[in-house]
Amino acid sequence: VHRTIFAAAKEQGRYAMHGVLIELAEDAIKFVATDGRRLALTKSPLDTRSMPPRRAIVPTKGLSLFSRVVREPLANVEIQFSENQMALKARSVVLPEKEGGEPRVTEEIEAFARLIEGEFPKYATVIPNSSENTVEAEADLLTRKLRLVANVTSAETRAVKLSFTKGELEIKARSPARGEASARLPVDFKGKAVDIAFNPDFVLDGLKNCEMTPVRLEFKDRQSPGKFKLGEDYHYVVMPITVET
Repeated sequence: VHRTIFAAAKEQGRYAMHGVLIELAEDAIKFVATDGRRLALTKSPLDTRSMPPRRAIVPTKGLSLFSRVVREPLANVEIQFSENQMALKARSVVLPEKEGGEPRVTEEIEAFARLIEGEFPKYATVIPNSSENTVEAEADLLTRKLRLVANVTSAETRAVKLSFTKGELEIKARSPARGEASARLPVDFKGKAVDIAFNPDFVLDGLKNCEMTPVRLEFKDRQSPGKFKLGEDYHYVVMPITVET
């Protein structure tokens, strides 16, 4: 849940984007959230042999509640759908202190959420399936440098430019009120020298949930979406911003 819920829409607008899309199909469960400017998608294996394919939009409030009350480690999680409602059931366990002991179920939790009606965006069309530029960077270092440079941006100029050359990334930003800032860090970059600009808040939201290092970014050019790989079967797509050169 935490992998995707942050990317759901918060402003007034298309009601369907105020929830997380859950898809059951092809022996996997997918969670997808988008606000139209970024998209988070994660997939996990699931035994769906006894279940028909299903798509449902679940409110973020219901999923947030479930993630707060669930305790780790879990024995299993069960998902059930009715026509307009989803039920999540989880069993928490205590692991055995001695090797060979049996785990003990300590808590059973149930949460229910009414499904959102409406049509979720056709998200597959915005996920890049090819790229001309790939970069890998140490996630913590990229986060620190990005936060440092983003400090000079304002609500009106909320953008940072990432300039890639062989072996190096330069992050730059400027605003009339706060001046300019830049930072450099080593990266593994494959492609021709290129730059692309993003809203730093969106990139930092993704890095906050990153589960691997180095983090990987793929994009075609400065006008195309950037696809971040944040973990196994976990992708985050961010739309670029046009800035003055």
